[in-house]
Amino acid sequence: MALEQLLAQHNTTLSIVVPLYNETPRIDHSIDTILNFLKNKERIELLYVDDGSTDNSLHTLQNKIDKHVVNLNGQLSNIKINFLRLEKNQGKGGAIKTGVLHASNDYILYTDFDFAISLNEIEKFLHEVLNLPQKKGIVIASRKEDSSILKNQSLPRKIMGRVFNFMMKCLVSLPVKDTQCGFKLFDKKTTKEIFPHLKISGFAFDVEILKLAYHLKIPVIEKGVEIFFDDQYSTINIFVDPLKMLFDLFKLRVSIWKNSFH
Repeated sequence: MALEQLLAQHNTTLSIVVPLYNETPRIDHSIDTILNFLKNKERIELLYVDDGSTDNSLHTLQNKIDKHVVNLNGQLSNIKINFLRLEKNQGKGGAIKTGVLHASNDYILYTDFDFAISLNEIEKFLHEVLNLPQKKGIVIASRKEDSSILKNQSLPRKIMGRVFNFMMKCLVSLPVKDTQCGFKLFDKKTTKEIFPHLKISGFAFDVEILKLAYHLKIPVIEKGVEIFFDDQYSTINIFVDPLKMLFDLFKLRVSIWKNSFH
């Protein structure tokens, strides 16, 4: 069943939240990918959140999307596209939190600007959450669960991910194989229970989300996905960001010790 049919059958709506930070080199690819996916669809909101970019990314993105919308002759007329800008860089978690809390639809997905994970996976994820009790829960992408990796990450990124995952298990202990895959779907009620309480705005915010979900006994489903890594224009600093991630994990561990987790 196609995504638009699934949304219509359940009389429900979807918001897609996309954070961005200094993404000028990837804008054309990103726009082509998302707008081709959204053509002739309904019941979907696309929400971009600029995390204080310094390269005029948001202005460039808006102008190019406006031109594409005109050229597509009404094929996006039923899609709502919104833009938010944070004046100061808060980190990926801060941008996603802002977008999710501003999203207006029944189900909310956040995904990375490069759309490394195929947007066709949304249908599978939505089907999973709609089959949960009260249609409530979280479905997260995993590179461990029967995923199809079309292009591997660079060696430094792989090492960074493995070290982070090891430290996460030591400090936070989550029953999840892959916390960091940037493709997660929530129902609106779950986002209201979790996102206002998030304190971490860096890359480790995914861990805090999932820790809160398990604390609140919210169902979490991990699904393999089709993914194409392209590190060419990545804004991650492999020397600085791992230290920030580990610092966030320690902050989360301290919050748990102090019993001030929620």
